[in-house]
Amino acid sequence: MLRVPPHSKQHTIPKCYLKAWCDPKTPAGHSPYVWHISKDGPAIKNRSPEKSFTATDRYTITLPNGQRELVLEETLSRLEGDFVGVLSRVRRYEKLTDHDRARLCTFAAAMCARTYAAGEHWRDNLTRLRDQTAALAKARGAGTVATSELDELIQAAPQVHLATTLKMLPELLFQWR
Repeated sequence: MLRVPPHSKQHTIPKCYLKAWCDPKTPAGHSPYVWHISKDGPAIKNRSPEKSFTATDRYTITLPNGQRELVLEETLSRLEGDFVGVLSRVRRYEKLTDHDRARLCTFAAAMCARTYAAGEHWRDNLTRLRDQTAALAKARGAGTVATSELDELIQAAPQVHLATTLKMLPELLFQWR
């Protein structure tokens, strides 16, 4: 049996967010759960927030030597913890500090960028760019174009999108009052 590396199952929707969607009528003695309903409707099941909306190594960066870099997963985990701390103050109607607001803005930016659809959107765009570049080079008689760097970017599109969004979007969100 293959051993799964630690931190391979990564949440595309954070556990702290999912906990708010747990069924309030969870029977005594059972763990809280959220309901999963298929897009077409017939498949309905309940799952714990810990096992919901995960993807294998979604935010893991694979280094050229094959080593797994977990900086994005660790960053998301820290942001989730920061958010939970601020959320408790929001629920008590406390005045938020600029530091609290910055944490909320960073969490919101992460929520925008960490979805499966967001990462795949950028993977698809980069794939089209690579294909158009190759077609244009062929049409102009330039032969084949080296696309290895673009291929690496396509492979890491979800991670690159998340890292770039976390670098740029929180500051823009913070400026809105």
